[in-house]
Amino acid sequence: MATAQPRYLFKASDLAFEMLVDTGAAIPAPYLARAKWVQMTTADSLSDEDLTAYLAQSHALVAAKLTRKLRAELGLRADRSRSNRL
Repeated sequence: MATAQPRYLFKASDLAFEMLVDTGAAIPAPYLARAKWVQMTTADSLSDEDLTAYLAQSHALVAAKLTRKLRAELGLRADRSRSNRL
């Protein structure tokens, strides 16, 4: 029985989505491509440092779409850009 390779899927910004797909590092994620999610083509198509940065950005993108109440319940930091507005 072959060992399955890990599959990394994450939400990307519009620019990152285009860049990752165009370079072949990722493909549009099945069923989630409309929402700009990507699936890495191989586990090592990005360096660990780059993958960590993309995952952090993905977390921020998803968290930003949550309600303020839900972010508070989950213990996520408030969106600084909104709190600094006058």
